[in-house]
Amino acid sequence: MSNDLTEKQLKWGYWFLTHKQKLKKILIIFLIVLNASLWGYSIFRFSLYFARSSLHEKVLFYLSQDLVDLRMRTKFCPKDLSLSTPKALLTGISPQGLSQYDFVVEVENPNPEWAIISLKYKFSWPGGESQPQQTFILPEQTKHLLALGQEVKTRPQNIQCEFLEINWRRVKQPFLEKLAGLDISCENVKFIPASTIYPARVQFEAVNKTVYSFWQISFNIILLQGQTIVGVNSIPLEQFLSGQTRLVTATWTEKLARVTKVVVEPEVNLLDPEVIMPLK
Repeated sequence: MSNDLTEKQLKWGYWFLTHKQKLKKILIIFLIVLNASLWGYSIFRFSLYFARSSLHEKVLFYLSQDLVDLRMRTKFCPKDLSLSTPKALLTGISPQGLSQYDFVVEVENPNPEWAIISLKYKFSWPGGESQPQQTFILPEQTKHLLALGQEVKTRPQNIQCEFLEINWRRVKQPFLEKLAGLDISCENVKFIPASTIYPARVQFEAVNKTVYSFWQISFNIILLQGQTIVGVNSIPLEQFLSGQTRLVTATWTEKLARVTKVVVEPEVNLLDPEVIMPLK
């Protein structure tokens, strides 16, 4: 490799040597100006911050405040559920010698456009509580929440129904139209008292008048003496086809008071798309 410098390289070297001091001064001046600019900008920003500190603190304060008008929030939020007085019904003795109770409470959803896609609840009383239960509530639906066959050590008194988790969902017009078309009727409902051979039972015909077929639905059955609940039960029904009529029977092994009225509540969770069987 040759170490000879070209004429161009020699010219650049000569120019650099003759202007070295001037270049050094230019660099120093540039750094001084840059440093002064940075310090000047920092001093300006700090001055601006301190001048506006009160405004900054006010902004931080309002960030943590709820500025939505209370009337607007009340208008668009769902109204609370309405509950009746919870009741416990003695149904028998478990093999472990514990008393078994069925718990029931009536709940009403007053909201026409709000549904509860998931409600986790339990019944509690001084000294005990039931196992948590899961359900759903459709818009403007009145239904009974149940906890069947709960084993308790002492007789429940001053019973409360507690909501552990509640998930609301605002539903739109297509769902409301679908809900309006839900027609599952319970016909020829009759209560048959216990005899020496058969336990007390309720029989009825479940008729699916909708265009939908369901993988599974259930029926909550409430027995009343006047306005007093004397018995409850829940019966599942699988593969309930559109247009189908099915005979449903629910039995009670415990001794019941005189029954004057039977209420049957179909439980169809239209909020779950998997409950509907696909059309063939």
